[in-house]
Amino acid sequence: MNSKLIDREIAIELRDEFLRQGKSVGLCHGTFDFIHLGHLRHFNEAASKVDILMCSITADEFVIKGDGRPYYNELERLEYLSNLTMIDYCFVNNEQTSINLIKELKPNFYFKGIDYKNNEDDPTGNIGFEVESVEGVGGVVHYTETSKRSSTEILNKYFKKELL
Repeated sequence: MNSKLIDREIAIELRDEFLRQGKSVGLCHGTFDFIHLGHLRHFNEAASKVDILMCSITADEFVIKGDGRPYYNELERLEYLSNLTMIDYCFVNNEQTSINLIKELKPNFYFKGIDYKNNEDDPTGNIGFEVESVEGVGGVVHYTETSKRSSTEILNKYFKKELL
């Protein structure tokens, strides 16, 4: 079994241990359905800011990207992410938003792409609540400077509808 694949409860226990060791923990959260260069740059920038980078994905049942999505199921998405060297641990978030996860995990840094910097541009409407949650646990939201790319746009443009 891949030692990077953990569950949410283990992530919280590990975070507490890293805190005792004086290490900083960062969290990236998203669907991460179709990994592209923008994601890789996002993860690399995030990893450069912290000692430990955790990545949580939205569970399949909560992905609201359209018909046939997610393109890859949560186990496939986790497998891909767990094989990226810059990510230390990854797991499924079995809630519709990352808000409770943030409150429980208490990351030092929460990483979002530059496309989330303007709260009004967030299609889910949750980024403002995520920012409040991060700041409420003493963390910092960091918007990575990588250029905006969209898995949804890539899939919709280049993949036939019947495949999705």
